[in-house]
Amino acid sequence: MKQRLFIWFWVGFVVSFVLLGLLLKTFVMMPDGGALRRTSLLAYYATSINQMIEPRPLGPATQDPGDVAVVFLEHAGLSLGGGGLALLVGWIVERVRSKTKSVS
Repeated sequence: MKQRLFIWFWVGFVVSFVLLGLLLKTFVMMPDGGALRRTSLLAYYATSINQMIEPRPLGPATQDPGDVAVVFLEHAGLSLGGGGLALLVGWIVERVRSKTKSVS
């Protein structure tokens, strides 16, 4: 039963992570520093990692790795909550299944 609950948790975590990454929006400064744009978290990660890897001059659009880490930890924390909810649903489903099997 623990293995099945483990699967429930990880499926809930992954689904939550992907959905939050696509649906939650954040603001990103354009590389030239001239404007802000609203983008999904997954696009924010891709843009931020790309900006950290490529050498760029310092300026208003310089990405701080600490900001990306904080956003990622918040994203992962919310996804852990989604995994916990899926675990709860899985526990209830397994409990109902075991009671149904014992009755029949």
